[in-house]
Amino acid sequence: VRDARGRSGCGAERPRRCGGALFHFRGAVWLPDNPEERLAISDDMLRLAREAGDVAREFEARAWRANDLLDLARVPEFSSELGEMKRVAEITREPAHLWYAAAWRAGLTLAQGDFVNGERDMMAALQIGQHTTAESVPQFGAQLNVLHRWQGRALESTPLMKQAWEQSPNQTAYLAAVATNLAESGQIDEARPYLERLSALDWHDVPRDFAWLGAFHLAGRAAALANDRALADKLYELMIPCRHLLVTYAAGMSDGTAAQTLAGLAVLLGSHDAARGHFEDALAILGTNRLRPSLAIAQLEYAQFLLGTREPDDHARALDLLRNAVATARELGMAKVAAEAGSLLASFDVATSS
Repeated sequence: VRDARGRSGCGAERPRRCGGALFHFRGAVWLPDNPEERLAISDDMLRLAREAGDVAREFEARAWRANDLLDLARVPEFSSELGEMKRVAEITREPAHLWYAAAWRAGLTLAQGDFVNGERDMMAALQIGQHTTAESVPQFGAQLNVLHRWQGRALESTPLMKQAWEQSPNQTAYLAAVATNLAESGQIDEARPYLERLSALDWHDVPRDFAWLGAFHLAGRAAALANDRALADKLYELMIPCRHLLVTYAAGMSDGTAAQTLAGLAVLLGSHDAARGHFEDALAILGTNRLRPSLAIAQLEYAQFLLGTREPDDHARALDLLRNAVATARELGMAKVAAEAGSLLASFDVATSS
């Protein structure tokens, strides 16, 4: 591995062998909170694959690199890397490569708010992948669940998430998805048994794999909605190292930023100064990267928090956030967000006029 990183002059002499070593090393060092280290390794993998003329390894390196860039909220670079992945996939003609490039592009299209084209591309990617890679169906399900949540249709995907959890009971993210879907749909009592299971976990022992941050994010959202302080207390400190990262547990699809989840947990735990900082971080990250569905949700949730303070400036800021959230949600077809933000706006106008 030392040779593969170029510290012993290996790169020019044995790029194919060193690239293979890096590929295995890259998987071994994967942690949710080390994307900068992962990206450096991915860059080395890409360099060695290109030196060796190995297009299959080049695709793998670009896929790893794309994942790291998305985690780091570097979405314009991520989008460019998706273009390179598509180019290389069209050279290799490997069905799994073609699926991967298509599914991740669909995920980005959805995450930036183009639901019509994103859903079409998501279905097309499934057609490519369902007979060639086992990963395609669960990734499709994860994308569909996020889309339905954004559209206020979370209950439609809840049976799918329950089935996934029953088939893979060790996957905490599926359990958390069920709890979140129910809580976001206003079915707090129905969510309680799943929240109790989540609260019973030792979150220090949850595997720090690809699904780690997604599981924390979903459990955190459910805890905030259900006012589950015990669960919130377990999650908050463990998530802090990931506060500037995007949550990316579905192919190429960000479900917001960890800062957004931390904000909701901080509000529940009474840490209002921390919540304000997390909300500001979330708005900056989501706005810069044009992740419009998640931005509209963050604007609504921040406005709800600000309306609970007694600061006049906070109320003016909340009004501005609500107007932006309503406009975006209506444009994108996010009915639940539009209705909630619109109701708060109407209440604000009534209170002001009286």
